[in-house]
Amino acid sequence: CDLVLSAETLYTAEVTCAVFAILEQVLSPMGTALLASKRYYFGCGGGTMDFARLCEESSSLACQVVRSIEDGKSNIRDILVVRRK
Repeated sequence: CDLVLSAETLYTAEVTCAVFAILEQVLSPMGTALLASKRYYFGCGGGTMDFARLCEESSSLACQVVRSIEDGKSNIRDILVVRRK
């Protein structure tokens, strides 16, 4: 895939790992994934920081937080750009 869009899919540690594995399989060499999700899902694990940690430990995918939304009233939301290393 050249472009993958995802929102609110990193809501547990298990699903975060599954999304990472799927992107490793389907993202083309020049492809980009945009993931919009909460930074932490309290009580569930998962979130953008868990996904970023997987990327740091990976030799295949890299991610960058390109936008964070903090309103001071609810959970912080991030937009990640994911590409191949």
